[in-house]
Amino acid sequence: MLYFLGFLITMAAAIPAYSQSSFLSATVGLKLVSPIFLAANALTFFAILLFPRLIKQLKNYRSTRRIIFAYAIALAGLTFAPQNPWIMFTFFSTMIICGNLIAINMDIFLESFASRHAIGTIHSTYFTAVNFGWILSPFLAGFLIQTGGFAVTYAASLVCLAAFAFFFMSQGKNLDDKNHYRDFSLWQTATNISKNRDLRSIFFLAFLLSIFYSLVVVFLPVYLSQSVGFSWEALGTLFSLMLIPFILVEIPAGMIADRYLGEKELMSIGFIILSVSLMFFFLVKTPDFLLWAVILIFSRLGAALVESMREAYFFKAINVQDVDYINFFRATTPLGYVFGMIFAAACLMFMPFNQLFLAGAFLMCLAFPVLFWLRDIK
Repeated sequence: MLYFLGFLITMAAAIPAYSQSSFLSATVGLKLVSPIFLAANALTFFAILLFPRLIKQLKNYRSTRRIIFAYAIALAGLTFAPQNPWIMFTFFSTMIICGNLIAINMDIFLESFASRHAIGTIHSTYFTAVNFGWILSPFLAGFLIQTGGFAVTYAASLVCLAAFAFFFMSQGKNLDDKNHYRDFSLWQTATNISKNRDLRSIFFLAFLLSIFYSLVVVFLPVYLSQSVGFSWEALGTLFSLMLIPFILVEIPAGMIADRYLGEKELMSIGFIILSVSLMFFFLVKTPDFLLWAVILIFSRLGAALVESMREAYFFKAINVQDVDYINFFRATTPLGYVFGMIFAAACLMFMPFNQLFLAGAFLMCLAFPVLFWLRDIK
């Protein structure tokens, strides 16, 4: 049921994901796209840091119900595409915040049921179910945008959220947790992480992966549609194809990490692929569908390896009572997006659009000295 719920909530988040920058550009103007993304993810970062207090007070099940309600209001608001920038920002940032917080709720549910000797396999299986949602969503989004415009994607997202809410509520007795979450302070948690070399390292690697996602989710669709010349129907198919490695790679990678190799070796391969694929984004300028399909699939092969090993390593190092660590870990996602927006804005002030991806390739190389010192968890 958790795998199925993960699939549904991912569909809700993923259907509008790759068209968000184009949607904002069409409704409030291109100049406001980066500031809205930056501010929304900054707010998400702080919301995640404060989220453990709500979980500790209400428990995980009841806090999830409240997040679902706020998420639904945000999606309903975006469906009607208000032209006012402040109203748009309120709904958009609420959607981003709720999507990230529900992901944390799902982490805690999964960790509550996970067997300690197979964490890599369990989390990789969960992410495979999640990534089925990512694969189906771009194809559906491309069709919806061609037929009804950007706002229709948020209506479809709302339908998926309603399905998630229905099945989630039906499992209330099974999911209403009795965990006793330990007291914490933000400062103490940050201090504990900074003193632990392995946790510090995996947090940095997760941060780098989020920067990669920020560059390819926000800027690559705009680059491929406006500079390279792909239609949104073609992009929907491309983005669905490129996510195939996530369902083919993550379960085998989790099993290999549990039984044979460690996470750091597979993460190293993943970051090499990320760096090389970003260089291909820079070099290739022709709208050749097959060529771009190969490049994009190759890029997500690296992301799938890093993502699955990131999850396996982190959840081997903590347990379900460490909700403060889980929140800090998930805070690397909006923090990576914030840095990615600032990094991209700085790069685009001095270089052409495609050179942003070359700069991103060099940025990914920061992972290798960190990986060298990372210890495998047996």
